[in-house]
Amino acid sequence: VGMRVLLYLLLASWSRGMSLIPTTRLVLRGGFSSSDVPSIEQDLLLQFRGNLNKRKGGISGMNRDLLTDERLLRFLRNNDLNLKKAYDAYENMLARRNSLGLDKVTWQVKKSWKEDFWKMDCVPRRDLFRSYLCVEPNVGECDGDLVSFESTGQVKIREFMTKVSEPDVLTFYCYLMEWNMIKLAQLSKKSRKMSRM
Repeated sequence: VGMRVLLYLLLASWSRGMSLIPTTRLVLRGGFSSSDVPSIEQDLLLQFRGNLNKRKGGISGMNRDLLTDERLLRFLRNNDLNLKKAYDAYENMLARRNSLGLDKVTWQVKKSWKEDFWKMDCVPRRDLFRSYLCVEPNVGECDGDLVSFESTGQVKIREFMTKVSEPDVLTFYCYLMEWNMIKLAQLSKKSRKMSRM
């Protein structure tokens, strides 16, 4: 009977969006509340930050958007709260971003920011991509989360690929992903929770 009661309490609290895992009130950088971040994740976040401060070259000169608690928590959660895996994935991401020059893309997206991705002038070959792709990155918001839509099955792929190269497509998606990350950070700050997509 005790196990049934515990299971019921867990399910009931989960359905109301509550957590039975203890949380503390760590002040998270980026403006969102720590109330939905369990204590174990907050401890790991502090360790993650400590590891980053110890890395060769430290964190000076790094893109500050990549150092927010929201971004670091996403790495921890995407790597099953395994600190080593998250740190290795983070280092790989930094190397990849550096090789692709993505900080320049971030800067361009921020400089020409629009709530409507398709109205940003910085997106290379924007009008061509808009005419072929069925992508709506900001359909709306639901409970502080970003609602996007992409229907790749609608693309006339053979015709489309005669108009663009593979690097064109990769570049387009780099701009789209940077827009998504900036938008998610904005929503997290606005809703005071970790926004999802």
